[in-house]
Amino acid sequence: MQLQFESLLCPITHDIFKEPVIDQNNHTFERKAIEDWIQRSGTCPLGREPLTIDELRPNIAVKSIVEEFEKFTINNGYEFTLGNEVEKRNGQPLMSAFGKKIYRADWKENNRRRPPIVLLEITDARAKKEASFYVELSRHPHIVRTFGLVLDLNSSNKNKVLLLQEYADLGNLQDILSSQKKDEDVNEKVLAQIFIQIADGMVYLTEQNIIHGDLACRNILVFRFDKNEPEQNIVKITDFGLSQHSELYKVKPDAAITTMSIIPKRYAAPELLQSPLDKSKRTEKSDVFSMAVLMWEAYNKCVAPWENVGNDDDVANKVKAGERLPRSRNCTDRYWSLITKMWSESPDDRPNFKQIRKLLNEYYYTASKNYIYLIAYKNDLYVRI
Repeated sequence: MQLQFESLLCPITHDIFKEPVIDQNNHTFERKAIEDWIQRSGTCPLGREPLTIDELRPNIAVKSIVEEFEKFTINNGYEFTLGNEVEKRNGQPLMSAFGKKIYRADWKENNRRRPPIVLLEITDARAKKEASFYVELSRHPHIVRTFGLVLDLNSSNKNKVLLLQEYADLGNLQDILSSQKKDEDVNEKVLAQIFIQIADGMVYLTEQNIIHGDLACRNILVFRFDKNEPEQNIVKITDFGLSQHSELYKVKPDAAITTMSIIPKRYAAPELLQSPLDKSKRTEKSDVFSMAVLMWEAYNKCVAPWENVGNDDDVANKVKAGERLPRSRNCTDRYWSLITKMWSESPDDRPNFKQIRKLLNEYYYTASKNYIYLIAYKNDLYVRI
């Protein structure tokens, strides 16, 4: 584990500090995170030397910096002006797709005492909510943090949203998994820990009445990756709500093809493929179907789903006809049983994200690797039989 140079971020959680504490070697951590770590291992996560909770003391200096940053964002109403409080770096965007670009950005002042940032630019759309809503929505350990909205006073395009978000220097899950050695399977417990974190984030979004609409490995940002130690991994969900029926954005009526109007057919549930314009079909259960494709994708090191089918419309026809992706060689029975249930034709037959999170945690912490789970639907609960 490497210490972030930004003094606002805990090296364990990669979140902004709330209650920073310092150890005898001047390492700073979030209190709850380091106490949980010590209880599990009895060591410092950075130097691996022995460490006890009694050796921790409040880091008043870092606490002061955090409070200064939070006060700065609150005083700005979570709205910033491009060229004033923040600036976009020169050069090509980190990512570009239909109607969406991501640029590296910097705070204009005190950059080293503030978290690293990017600008997410969404064209042909306007924010539906106040800036504070986007900030509060993203205060979850597995949701990419949004610091606020950015105003571009020099732009003539009024149908453009600029979100100021935290930067993940490791990129997305697709980049990470596709770069692993071809002859080595990714540790299933590592994948399971990643799935648990995604499910946890999706429970939170669902509770906020937000439909993601494009769950895929490319939309999971990686803040820490360890192929051998499952609980060393940290991922966060990004790009949620980017759809024409979003509760977060208003889409320009005459907009051309954008990320807001595209259905990711290789990840989409059959009900969406049958009725792409029907808002009622975009539900938690359609996100559950996509989550199952994401899990399949992760097991296969981010090979494109249906890679042997060249046309997206042909993929859609297969899914609507009841075909599903083949079992991954390295996917054990209990996880495959869950994936296939998440792929059920009827949304009512799929588990919800709370049930998925619960099952994933049970699988992860089950001692016997040969325990086979069969899932049955009974009284609105998924139970093992």
